[in-house]
Amino acid sequence: MVAFYVTGGEQGEWTVLSVSGELDLVTSPALRQRVHDAVAEGRHSLVLDLSEVFFCDSSGVGVLIAARRLIRSCQG
Repeated sequence: MVAFYVTGGEQGEWTVLSVSGELDLVTSPALRQRVHDAVAEGRHSLVLDLSEVFFCDSSGVGVLIAARRLIRSCQG
């Protein structure tokens, strides 16, 4: 099993979520939750760093699209 991590941090006004591992059906709910948590805390300037993601299936792409829509709806 490949490890999947989402770590967060602040860089100025931006919230940066760094993702590593495989973004797939099993792991995508964790990323979705982290994005929703950030928005619920009022963070609407969000960067998803996917430089360490080496595989992404359609459910992962769905999370990315949903995250963009959510941020846009909050004027982010």
